[in-house]
Amino acid sequence: MLSTRRRVFRDVRHILALIAVCCAAIPSTDLPTENPQPALVKAQALEEQGLFEEAAKEYQAILKSTPNSQEAQLGLGRSLANQGRCELSADALRGLLQRQAEAETVVGICFFRSHELGQAVTYLERAVRLAPAAKAPRIYLSRAYAGSGRSDQAIANLKTWLVRNGDDAEVLYWIGKFYEESAQATFDRMAQAHPNSYLLYELQGAQDLDKKEYQKAVAAIQRALAVAPDAPGLHYWLGNAYWHLRSLDKAQTELETELRTNPYHAQANYLLGDILVTLRDPQKAIPFLERAVALNPGIWDAHRALGRALVMQNKLAEAIREFQIVADANPRDETIHGLLSNAYRRSGNMTMAMQEQKLFEKLSAERLERVRKPTVDEATSPPAQP
Repeated sequence: MLSTRRRVFRDVRHILALIAVCCAAIPSTDLPTENPQPALVKAQALEEQGLFEEAAKEYQAILKSTPNSQEAQLGLGRSLANQGRCELSADALRGLLQRQAEAETVVGICFFRSHELGQAVTYLERAVRLAPAAKAPRIYLSRAYAGSGRSDQAIANLKTWLVRNGDDAEVLYWIGKFYEESAQATFDRMAQAHPNSYLLYELQGAQDLDKKEYQKAVAAIQRALAVAPDAPGLHYWLGNAYWHLRSLDKAQTELETELRTNPYHAQANYLLGDILVTLRDPQKAIPFLERAVALNPGIWDAHRALGRALVMQNKLAEAIREFQIVADANPRDETIHGLLSNAYRRSGNMTMAMQEQKLFEKLSAERLERVRKPTVDEATSPPAQP
């Protein structure tokens, strides 16, 4: 009985071993995975031509055979977003959302363009968290903030990006625009509440100065002076506008008038001192410039102008000290290194003169290079809203 059972177990083991060998010998009948690349190229070409509906169909076909293709998911999401179908775009990208900044950006920009700013903010805030250095989501997030009446957040968001990434023309443009919109909103509220107030014209003049519309600024501030000729600050604003227009005689008159009533106006002291330096009268300029930097040490241009006045008087060590204050605060300002080089050369310190000259040439070349190169690769970014 026992021997019979042993034979049965031995026979079963032999059968199982034979089955395993046979199965291993059978060739695989699995079909090779289809290469999605040619179809992706076709879909992307349609997308680049603006044929978003056709591109979406191609991406959907790819995803049927290759459901895990992230390129196809992103392409489908982009194509739907470019048709304004934001909810469908979000659904197509659901596997990538909260993990990929690009997916969040695509959906966020779609909602922004559809004027659904609350939804736009939600997606774009996530995009910024996922990719803090990316510029496009930052700009669109700030635009969504500004469109929701949150100009301070719009500006702060872009300033944070600038701190990490350095100056950028596009980002600086939007910061300026948000400041302008905020000022205009304040102006409109004032115009409704106090239509004949000199403060209204003063604010309008300040806005025109910010926009570099100096002739308009002159006209607005003159209207303010007609209403309130003794109001503090108006002669400073008018002098400031004339200074920008390089009408130095008129600017000097207005600034002197301002300083007779308020000798502790730091900016007015700086501008008057700068005018006197330009007129090559350092002896008169220096007291105004010294007062300006004493009242507000952060007016770097006042330190620069004071340094220039001191050079005219051949007080080179003092001039170098003022120029160095500016260089420490703004190390990438090539012009201050040029002034330092000249001052060191005149003082006989050729080693430092050459060192500053090299810095001047290096920074000048880098600035020119930044101007020549585009700041954004537009080919990979969603098109900007007109």
